[in-house]
Amino acid sequence: MGVLSVSVVRINKRYHARLFVNGELLSEWACQYKCDVGYICRQLLRWYDKTGGKSEYAKASRARGNKDTNATYLEGKIWGPAQLPIGKKR
Repeated sequence: MGVLSVSVVRINKRYHARLFVNGELLSEWACQYKCDVGYICRQLLRWYDKTGGKSEYAKASRARGNKDTNATYLEGKIWGPAQLPIGKKR
């Protein structure tokens, strides 16, 4: 298990959430509106956890999300890793 960190930056009118493991970029999601940043951060950690990574943050977030019925509603468009390939100029 490495050191996890999530960074959120605004690039070209999108909010990008990036997952770093030991300082190396592992995954990235983006959203249209600032109110959806929490959702994409949860998705980053959820997919990291589902693909074999160990994240206590993801487990705690999933437990909180299961209690809150409004946690999954989105206001705008989101872009996942398939639409945002790492290392490619956009």
